[in-house]
Amino acid sequence: MKITVLMIIPVLLFVTACSSLPSGQGKMPSGPSVKGEKIAAALKARGDYRGAAELYHKLLRKHPGRPDLWLTYSDILYKLADYKAAADAYETVLEFGNRTCEPLVGLGKSYLRLSRPSEALSHLTYCLKRSPNNKTALKLMAIVQDLSGSPAQSHAYYRQAIAADPADVALQNNYGLSLMLAGHYDQAITVLSKIAFGRSSTVRMRQNLALAYGLQGDELAAENLIALDFPDDVVKSNLRHYRLVRHLKDENGIRSLLAEGGERVSGY
Repeated sequence: MKITVLMIIPVLLFVTACSSLPSGQGKMPSGPSVKGEKIAAALKARGDYRGAAELYHKLLRKHPGRPDLWLTYSDILYKLADYKAAADAYETVLEFGNRTCEPLVGLGKSYLRLSRPSEALSHLTYCLKRSPNNKTALKLMAIVQDLSGSPAQSHAYYRQAIAADPADVALQNNYGLSLMLAGHYDQAITVLSKIAFGRSSTVRMRQNLALAYGLQGDELAAENLIALDFPDDVVKSNLRHYRLVRHLKDENGIRSLLAEGGERVSGY
């Protein structure tokens, strides 16, 4: 029997990849500006990704040997949620021998979207060999390890990434969920409590904390948190589902129930 989970689904707030990289990690060199490039860049800057993609595509037909144009085109395709085309374009960048973290992280996030974590792992590993403190690669690697069922490795990457960027609440949210899925409810509560009521907190973060309390068995704390955002009927429904989850003994069953219907927020 399929169980419908109301308002308790944890959400992985996947992180922005390749938007900015720390210095010293090898930016893609740019070639001389060509006719139409400034217009394409302006379209991208104002958020007209479809128009920008069409113009960059035309530019690349005339100038196929420009890895910097391929990289920008890849990023735009990713913005358009054409993850397969984005991955192919990022791979083209690598064919030029430009194995910087920019295309490697782009491939990591694209393959994650395509549910191909092993390929994401390969590219992110190479990036981290070159730049061990690349924050974006660390964040994505934590997610890859989580999805691959390797919680110990995932938690190590989360801790390293959080140490590098302690203000990233989405990252801490992911870490809390990862701890929860591994059954470490006390630790999950500690992590999620730090972000559930801050300036950047969201309803989802508070409800993830409620879920952690519910799975731990502290229904009073869970009830109080749910009631901050939802009416009494949702409070009662969620508490019933928490009890169902607690009675599931199989780890895969718990993971499946927690993940059912889970929305993955765009941005990684």
